[in-house]
Amino acid sequence: MSATIEYFLLSKLDRQPDFSNFNSGDPFLDNFAAKKLAKADVKNDTRVYVALDGDKVVGYATMKVFMINNDECSILPSKYPRLVPVLMLEQIAVDKAYQGKGIGKRLMREVMKATVLVNELAATKGLALWAHPTAISFYKSLAFLKIPDGMKQVQDIELTLMFLHIDTIMDAYK
Repeated sequence: MSATIEYFLLSKLDRQPDFSNFNSGDPFLDNFAAKKLAKADVKNDTRVYVALDGDKVVGYATMKVFMINNDECSILPSKYPRLVPVLMLEQIAVDKAYQGKGIGKRLMREVMKATVLVNELAATKGLALWAHPTAISFYKSLAFLKIPDGMKQVQDIELTLMFLHIDTIMDAYK
C-alpha cells in the first residue's frame, strides 16, 4: 500500500487499469467492475472515477445525468418541475483492504465536484443515489436526505432514494 492514493476520471487515463483483482466484498460490484465498468465508460453510458494506489484499483464511483419524476418521488417542493435533473451516483465501492481510510469520502468529493460542474454547464438540482441499507448512515453523514417515498426493491434488498441539493453542495465548496 503506497502513501498516496490518486483519483482520476477513467476516460482521462492513458490506459485502462486492471479491475480483475478488485475486491470490495460485494460480488455484484466486484463483478461489474471486472467485466463492465470500462466498457460502460467508453460507451458513454456512465462516467467513472477511479482511486488508484499505483496501478491497483482501490475504489471507484460511477455517475450519470438522470431525471427523477417528482410526482413519484417527492424530491423537491411541488413548485419545481415534474422531472428533476440530477447527477445520479450509481455505484461506489472501495477495495476491502482500503476500507476505512477515507477513500469513499474522497470519491464522494469528486462526484460532488462533478455535480457542481454539471450544474454550471447544464443546471441540475443536486446529487441523488439509491442507498443500500448498510450505507444510509454514511450518506447521512455527508448531509444526504432520505426521500420518504423513494424506495425500490432490487433482488432481495430494499434501496432508499437519497438526495443532496445543489445549494448544499455549493455551500460546502465556498
